[in-house]
Amino acid sequence: MAESIAKDEKLNYGSVEDPVQAPLINKQRLEETGWFSVLTFGWMSPLLAKGNEKVQLDPKDLTDWPLPENCRTDAVKNAFDDQWNRAKASKGKAASLAWSLAHAFGADFVRAGFLKLGHDLLIFVGPQVLNAIIQFLRNPSASPSQGLVLTALVTFSQLGMSLCLRHYFHKCYLTGLKVRTAVLMAVYRKALTIAQHERQARSTGEITNLVSVDAQRLQDLVTYLHAIWYSFLQIGLAIYFLWQQLGPSCLGGVAVIIFMMPVTKAVAQLMAAKQKLLMAAKDQRVQINNEVLGSMKVIKFQAWEASFQAKILALRNTELAVLWNYFVADYCSTLLWSSVPLLVAVGTFAVYVWTGNTLDVAEALTALALFEILRFPLFMLPQVINNIVEAMISLQRVQAFLLCEDHHPIPEGDQDGIHIHNASFVYDSKRSNSVSPKSKAQNDQINLDQQQISDMDWEIRRFRPPRWLSHSTTALGGRRHDASACRK
Repeated sequence: MAESIAKDEKLNYGSVEDPVQAPLINKQRLEETGWFSVLTFGWMSPLLAKGNEKVQLDPKDLTDWPLPENCRTDAVKNAFDDQWNRAKASKGKAASLAWSLAHAFGADFVRAGFLKLGHDLLIFVGPQVLNAIIQFLRNPSASPSQGLVLTALVTFSQLGMSLCLRHYFHKCYLTGLKVRTAVLMAVYRKALTIAQHERQARSTGEITNLVSVDAQRLQDLVTYLHAIWYSFLQIGLAIYFLWQQLGPSCLGGVAVIIFMMPVTKAVAQLMAAKQKLLMAAKDQRVQINNEVLGSMKVIKFQAWEASFQAKILALRNTELAVLWNYFVADYCSTLLWSSVPLLVAVGTFAVYVWTGNTLDVAEALTALALFEILRFPLFMLPQVINNIVEAMISLQRVQAFLLCEDHHPIPEGDQDGIHIHNASFVYDSKRSNSVSPKSKAQNDQINLDQQQISDMDWEIRRFRPPRWLSHSTTALGGRRHDASACRK
């Protein structure tokens, strides 16, 4: 009876415990989704309805979400591994993680750019139609059909803008999630195969930050990375339409924008420096935390709780001080760029009035609508530049970790990896007692000789084998060395 109930639940819900059945159900529902459901995101309705009915969703409820095939974990892993392995095979240590991610997941990101282009072109319909509506209301003899056409034009442009923008963000969020998933899996798998000498050079805190902080920064960047080009597009079109409305007076606002560009560069450099300091402090704190948790038994036995607590608190205070400086710089940057649209509008209207022009209602409202459009790219551009600087640091950290040398295990077989014959070993601390002089003069002479000879000569003198062993050899990894020269 219990087995039949479990089978029914798997057929109805596609239990997550069945890794084969769930993807098949997801794929089947995705194929059955029509174009109108995709356009209006109607495929989300079953999950939203179930979430409204239940107090809390269960993992098996996620099978109602039509997961695309290219969003599955194995598909993301295979897409990234293919590009990353190809880059390492062709360029070696010069392989670029950014290009590998772009080739693996860039198709949806590029398609999202076309959606954003459509949105940005439609966004300028509103100010132009607003000017036409004001002119229509001023003309008593205007045909009512003209007003209906203008109203319909505004309505459909707003609908088109909304659809393009929602699908743009949907594709960008999906691409960012793929990038984060690929980085998480790559860092985790690399941590299992990294060579021992590379592992000693990298703390556990640093690896933890790679999968928590750096991967999240890369995901956040993907969502707004298109602002690099659409900001300039919106700024250019806004200035063009402002020229049509106000003439050369709009150059006053352009002068403000040009003046703020060097400020953007200085702020970006400041944020990059603060970001490096913040990540270094975070790595050090996480490393000490992991060491304390891993050695908790020893700390308890030795009653070192207070000293280690003071050390961790000192590191936390250092990180908080760096974090405070970072947030202050970030807020100053946000405050600066939030005032830029207002400065652009004030500069443009001031030049327009000072040149002897009269500001008309239609021109003023249209200009204000264009300035409102101009506000978003002027605000987003410096933010995206700051995010790019932060993401580049994270990208370099992840790339350096993934390019570390892997551990090469000893192959299976009868042959051992290392053979040592007739070798002697000693700690460096025993070097001063290597020779037993009979007098102070002899001791001084021997000390002088030891300063002049090399380490290898000292070892040969310390461990000189008998004559009958002078021809003995040592095999290390397939190579043969003189046993008398074998080092510690």
